[in-house]
Amino acid sequence: MRICLHLSKKSNHHDMVILQIKNNFYLPHKHLRKGETYHIIRGSMICILFDKKGRITKSCKLKTNDIYRTPINTYHTMAPLSKYVIYHESKTGPFLKKGDSIFPAWINGEKNRESCEKKINILVKKF
Repeated sequence: MRICLHLSKKSNHHDMVILQIKNNFYLPHKHLRKGETYHIIRGSMICILFDKKGRITKSCKLKTNDIYRTPINTYHTMAPLSKYVIYHESKTGPFLKKGDSIFPAWINGEKNRESCEKKINILVKKF
């Protein structure tokens, strides 16, 4: 679930309160000209960064009151560690729809997606 606090998709700055549920898979993606800031309101999650080939380069656990900024033009995803996580996401607008989120070729197709999801699940279990 996402509650948008900005006035429109065309706003120059976007603030959202987001609820994510554990065991859901959130596709890795990147933004060519935007980073995202996460401020955890309740629960915990990990933010995972990937290189261009889909290898995990960094992961960090975020818990209530933690703040983390994803780098620009870097593939990333989030994975809730608690039953659910609620966080405030802040990033540059406007929302461009096509081309705003770039999804990597290494998640195309069911087999590749399952492989990526498995890799993330293994990492989640370590936390």
